Amino acid sequence: MTAALAIFVGCGNNSNHSHSHEAEEQEVHEHSHDGHDHDHDHDHDYNHDAELEIETVQPASFNAVIRTSGEILPAQGDEKTVVATTSGIVTLGSGSRILPGVKVSKGATIAVISSEEMAAGDPVAKAKAEFDAAEKAFERAESLVKVNAISQKSYDQAKKDYETAKSSYEAYKGKFGEKGLSVVSPMAGYITQVIVNDGDYVEAGQPIAVVSQNNRLQLRADLPEKYWSSANRIYSANFKPSYASETFSLKNLGGRLISAGRTAAKGTFYIPVIFEFNNAGNFVPGAFCDIYLIEGQKDNVISVPETALTEEQGVYFVYLKVCETEYKKQEVKIGESDGIRREILVGLHEGDIVVTKGAMQVKLASVKGSIPGHTHNH
Repeated sequence: MTAALAIFVGCGNNSNHSHSHEAEEQEVHEHSHDGHDHDHDHDHDYNHDAELEIETVQPASFNAVIRTSGEILPAQGDEKTVVATTSGIVTLGSGSRILPGVKVSKGATIAVISSEEMAAGDPVAKAKAEFDAAEKAFERAESLVKVNAISQKSYDQAKKDYETAKSSYEAYKGKFGEKGLSVVSPMAGYITQVIVNDGDYVEAGQPIAVVSQNNRLQLRADLPEKYWSSANRIYSANFKPSYASETFSLKNLGGRLISAGRTAAKGTFYIPVIFEFNNAGNFVPGAFCDIYLIEGQKDNVISVPETALTEEQGVYFVYLKVCETEYKKQEVKIGESDGIRREILVGLHEGDIVVTKGAMQVKLASVKGSIPGHTHNH
């Protein structure tokens, strides 16, 4: 089933390395696939503008996974809700757009609320009037209590009224402008949700938006019910966000398992499995993901990074480095994937040197006759 096609010739002596694939080569000559049985022999020069990475094949442990899907979520305690501090008509932002994903600093204006046309009047003007009146009453009470013109009880009440009015007014102070009262972000972070629209009427205390620091995030995986017995064996995961081309490992992001449900979430056929991990700065809460739940390991497995594989009409190949100036196109039979590495069932042996980054460049160079430079991974 497997094939090894020499695509560049430049080694004076490589017969010993080729012996391990002699059986596969013979089999392919007898049972070749259309479109995959042509040898390409070229002299070549190195192209140092691009870089290859290679890896020596060694049997090792391989993650046993359950593939599913899920979503990136803000971590609990890592977000705060911005609420309306008064009633009125809301205008989002103040010279900047307020949208999910926008970065904001602490104290940045999220919305401006105008109460000019409200039946109850402008609450800021009302608070200032009440403060001015309470301040004058308290100053008068201070003078009168010194000459025993009023009781201590009356003085204490005037002081209490003044402090209440002052507190109410200072809650608005510095946040009021020509367009209305500014509602600001309580912390630096990213807007994850905008709850109201421009022109909406809001009541005091009504949520306007949600801001998250995004230092920690959660990954919720939806485990199909048929795998419920595996839930207690799951300990990590790899995931690929819908907007990304790369698959990420929770292990490399300081991830940990938070909880694995024992029953399906209400109204679904999925068991929630929740992880928490560090945000490296390139993850968006709310994004959907392909997820590879890791429930154990298999030993003595030959595998390669997914980036090592190329595919032609449903047949998979890797490129083997035979010597400094020769590469082989090797057909392989693939097995399971953990999102980052792929199990190889047939076609590779211990000690083979595989191109793990730049395989497509090698494929294209087989026509042009030039191979990129390379680096080693051990």
